[in-house]
Amino acid sequence: MIGAEQPGSELLKLIASVVTAVGVLWTGARVAARVLLWDSASGARLFEQSGTNPMGRVAEHFDWVLRQSRRPVVLFVDDLDRCKHDYVVELLDAVQTLLRDAPGGHRGRGSDSPAAYIVVSADGYWLRKSYTVAYREFDDDTRPGPLGYQFMDKLFQLTVPMPALSETAQREFLGGLLGVGGVPEVAEAVAEARDKVEAAVGDEGRVLAALDSIADPDVRSEVAVDAVRALAAPETQQRTEHALRKFAPLLGTNPRETKLFLNTYSMLRAVRTLEGNTPEAGHLALWSVLRVRWPAVADHLLHDPTAVRGIHEPLWCADHFPEPLRAAARSEELRRVVRDPVGGPLTEDAIRRCCGSS
Repeated sequence: MIGAEQPGSELLKLIASVVTAVGVLWTGARVAARVLLWDSASGARLFEQSGTNPMGRVAEHFDWVLRQSRRPVVLFVDDLDRCKHDYVVELLDAVQTLLRDAPGGHRGRGSDSPAAYIVVSADGYWLRKSYTVAYREFDDDTRPGPLGYQFMDKLFQLTVPMPALSETAQREFLGGLLGVGGVPEVAEAVAEARDKVEAAVGDEGRVLAALDSIADPDVRSEVAVDAVRALAAPETQQRTEHALRKFAPLLGTNPRETKLFLNTYSMLRAVRTLEGNTPEAGHLALWSVLRVRWPAVADHLLHDPTAVRGIHEPLWCADHFPEPLRAAARSEELRRVVRDPVGGPLTEDAIRRCCGSS
């Protein structure tokens, strides 16, 4: 009969109500997740306040991610030099805590988990200044060096400068932006030059000599990458490290400095080679020692190579170095490195080549 209640209608009404309620709850949950959880600053604060050790939970999740990966994991941090000082310090401290507290031995020591690496692309001055500002009350004359440099030394295992663009690289880049032709056809000359570089594998001096023998800047630019690969070959590295042992007396007693010296030399050699620049091995070794042991002095010389006169002649030190660096610039240890008879002396021109400014 029309209008009569059909059997099961009450059940259908109940089901419809439940479905509607679930839909509302699901939509609300998604909105709340957007507002309160990982996608917002308020969500991050809520997560931080929800437990006594929020970074511990993040570290556990980070360790889980590493265990799922079969290859090393690299995390990139970019544009940090556009952030406020306090944010820079908080972020880098959080990254350090994350790496230290991840429970699975993420650095590859006694664990099957792949290693994790953090690459920070930023202006070193801004990072150092951030720590100097954050810990200004600890910055006094009794410390062995500028405070910002000490924090960077503890935080980063290696600092890599950006290679300077050669005229050929600049022309290629601009040509690519404009959609016009790039490097002239030099295939035959490039192939011949690559054969010379490949034949020199195992001897750093011969690899650099092969690169120096290329007169055409376009060919030189093309072959620079091959030269870097040749320098990174195990047989070349082994012979280079053996040759660098003679500079051991110039290093401190900390074993970390020795390892950092070798890494710094290899890194600087690769960067300079990519630029088509081939400073002498002795000069680059002394510059690497200086960068490892006196980074603030090295940065000053980077911007003003003529200041090395103040190290060679201590009476001129005040004319070339600001007050905070004069004690280091006058030290006999630093002077011994700059005037080393085996690899040096470090002159203005030598420093320019080591820094890629000539």
